[in-house]
Amino acid sequence: MGSASAISSAPSVYAKLPCDPLRGWIGLLAPSASPREIVLRINAEVHKMLSGDLRARLFELGLDVAGGSPESFGAFTKADIARDASIVKAARIPSQ
Repeated sequence: MGSASAISSAPSVYAKLPCDPLRGWIGLLAPSASPREIVLRINAEVHKMLSGDLRARLFELGLDVAGGSPESFGAFTKADIARDASIVKAARIPSQ
């Protein structure tokens, strides 16, 4: 993992870490029983919002905006949870 795109000239602290870095992300979630057409409509509206000035402003703030399908976000979150499971286990954090 390197620097955020907006500050790509800044050195990345991640190169100095002895482990994979943790990262933050923001996404929208809906109940699993939500009608597919509603989920797709929300996804389309979010993509519209992120296609203009908002994307540029977030980039100025150092945030990389990634969009995609509900399925790709689901796969991303599942992989992220699986990746961090070892950290939770090592820290003996009880499941809730």
